[in-house]
Amino acid sequence: MAANLPTYQDVEAAARRLSGVAHRTPILTSRTIDAQTGAQVFFKCENFQRIGAFKFRGAYNALSQLSDEQKRRGVIAYSSGNHAQAVALSGQLLGINATIVMPNDARMGHAHAAMAVCLARTKTGLNQSVALGRKDVADVLCAWVRALPTDASDNPLVFAFSPDLLRRLMRAAC
Repeated sequence: MAANLPTYQDVEAAARRLSGVAHRTPILTSRTIDAQTGAQVFFKCENFQRIGAFKFRGAYNALSQLSDEQKRRGVIAYSSGNHAQAVALSGQLLGINATIVMPNDARMGHAHAAMAVCLARTKTGLNQSVALGRKDVADVLCAWVRALPTDASDNPLVFAFSPDLLRRLMRAAC
């Protein structure tokens, strides 16, 4: 597992790829929270990020590094939340077809948001299967259409941006 962790160079490269694409979100403090906790607390306001969450940074960083052949094949994500929206928007911005697999009981707000950002370039599929989970459906689709899976939790390209956020928080604290 340690071999897959992002290096400092990966973090710097992710910051360069995200520059001008991801919003530079504010870091705020609260004297009330500081007093209640007895510490200085910093809030990284990723709710101001594109799609309203930090997941955009990881999805864009990962998709922007695909080869031309991989981009042609497209990507498949299984998510019923922010990762779905992030992959859909990143695919749209990069011209990559994205298929989003969601369970049929996904929150409609997330489903509609994912569909809204991917009308032109991507396909959003709602998983109607009871027997298979969304990862199983995504795996079958990946094998069938030879698309690449995008997993929010097991892809170092997706989370390489995280230390950059930590670096910004540390600078704000000093």
